[in-house]
Amino acid sequence: MFFTLVGQEIAHRLRQLSTHVYFLIFFGVSFLLMNALGGAFTDANVIIFGMGPNTHANSPFAINVTILFLSLLGLILTAPFMGQSVYRDYESGIYPLIFTTPISKAQYLGSRFLGAFIVHLYLYAGLVGGLMLGEVVPWVDASQFGPFMLSAYLQPFLLYVLPNLLWVGGLFVALPALTRKMLPNYIGGVVLFMGYNIAAALMGGDALRNSTIASVVDPFGLIPTQNLTRYWTVAQQNTELVPLEGMILVNRLLWLAIGLLSLAALYAGFRFAYQSGSASRSGEDTELEPRSLA
Repeated sequence: MFFTLVGQEIAHRLRQLSTHVYFLIFFGVSFLLMNALGGAFTDANVIIFGMGPNTHANSPFAINVTILFLSLLGLILTAPFMGQSVYRDYESGIYPLIFTTPISKAQYLGSRFLGAFIVHLYLYAGLVGGLMLGEVVPWVDASQFGPFMLSAYLQPFLLYVLPNLLWVGGLFVALPALTRKMLPNYIGGVVLFMGYNIAAALMGGDALRNSTIASVVDPFGLIPTQNLTRYWTVAQQNTELVPLEGMILVNRLLWLAIGLLSLAALYAGFRFAYQSGSASRSGEDTELEPRSLA
């Protein structure tokens, strides 16, 4: 039953045109950025995100910071995308039927979250696809590129995209599930994105940015990564993956745990029951509980 529901959620999302538009946006932005790094648009070297002038456009360092920053921008879409997994049942008015069918609360919430989570990973896969294709097109300057490394594309997914999407996605599924409204998601998405950028600007001083506290509490892992790689040589940027150790390891474990706790809080606070109209009008709390599979 659970995996059937997950499949239905994935199929529903893949039928939506907006899903594939988002994928193409991620793909196109990353493709153009790799072209720019590879000298397709100018004779001058394009240097971004702390890259050295001789850092390869497809180096592990360049790919890591590109996926990290673009995935942070993509979190703007996470609030409405993840929130719709539950809210559409309220919006369409079908939730009384769903809440009285023989499925459990765990099956309902779990399938909605996991299905949306998997499709959201499909969107972020556009980042990887765009960067990979931008690396091999014939109009870029081959001297700007080093050898292809598949691990350089996969590691940022495991290090940043998965844990960040887990806790942010859990938050934005929980808000409409508990409030039965999408407005908190739209507000929360803007506050999260703007608040993080303001906090990062306020922490611009070296003393704060280099502090252990800043490295641990940064919810997206940017500060510990910058601290670790700030003094890397060009040779390190071209060959080494960002290691999962020290403050990066602590940071990722902390926010992975917060993501799991947010899902647990959603499960504990969500009432998988429908209050009948007659009971509501009479002021009573009578509810129709889901029918047992037995």
